[in-house]
Amino acid sequence: MAESAAPRQRFFCHCCRAEIDPKLPEYVCPRCESGFIEEVSENSK
Repeated sequence: MAESAAPRQRFFCHCCRAEIDPKLPEYVCPRCESGFIEEVSENSK
C-alpha cells in the first residue's frame, strides 16, 4: 500500500506579497530575508 505524501506547508511573505518556501530553521523569506511571513492554510483566502 502506497503512502501519501505529507501536505506541503505553504507560507506567504507580506513584504514580497508572494507565496514562498521559507529558509529554515529561521523561517525567513528567501527573496527579501524578511521574517514577516505567515503560514497559509487550505481554508485561507
